[in-house]
Amino acid sequence: MNFFYDPYVEREEFLKFGRIKNTNLLDLGAGSGQLAQIAAGELGCHVTCIDPSPEKLERAGKHLDNPDLLKRIHFKQGDARSLSYANDSFNCVTCYSVLHHIKHEEREQVVLEASRVAREKILFAELNLEGAKYFDEVLHPGERHQEKLVYSDWLLSKTSRLGKITFFSRKFTYFVLLEKIKKMI
Repeated sequence: MNFFYDPYVEREEFLKFGRIKNTNLLDLGAGSGQLAQIAAGELGCHVTCIDPSPEKLERAGKHLDNPDLLKRIHFKQGDARSLSYANDSFNCVTCYSVLHHIKHEEREQVVLEASRVAREKILFAELNLEGAKYFDEVLHPGERHQEKLVYSDWLLSKTSRLGKITFFSRKFTYFVLLEKIKKMI
């Protein structure tokens, strides 16, 4: 069976899996800007998109299909390991295929920071082994995705104490939705 990887469709599915609509969200890692574009353009969200690279932020902004979306998307330089936002600043935090770019020993800090600034939920997506092999062989040869994998059991162990977990496995990736538990006062 031939399978074509479509990153736009997968990002859309990712946001729908997390029930993201008409909310304010923080997107960790600008990437191509597609996730922010889908969230703002199709799902009515206000998006703050951070990335440590000014070049990636600029490129993401230039790739918007509709320049009017810049009213709903803000690109800012930032570090997911040390977010400059107050606790509970965003209804949702998304982290789409970012953790494998972070050093192993610093990944837990990203999870904790995402939880700190998210009021309601955090949504993670990472490559599974099949996806890492496909990326290394077909899409991005030489980038060594298999060596950088973030295993689902590690992520689930780091997030399960923070709230309710929903897990979904796809052909090339897995999604984890963490819904924060509201403290009863």
